[in-house]
Amino acid sequence: MAELQPMQQRRRQYEDQPRLVHDILHHGSELARARAEETMEQVREAMHLVQPEYGERAQ
Repeated sequence: MAELQPMQQRRRQYEDQPRLVHDILHHGSELARARAEETMEQVREAMHLVQPEYGERAQ
């Protein structure tokens, strides 16, 4: 099946380079973690769960 050849070729490239696969996944997880931290900060602010900074008074 000719239509599968490009996908099979890419799979072989990744299969031959496990370090590249690891690096891609690691980079993706770092991006996802940063996005999740931003989102959770917005959620905490919206729910008024933000802790005051040291020395500040809670409102």
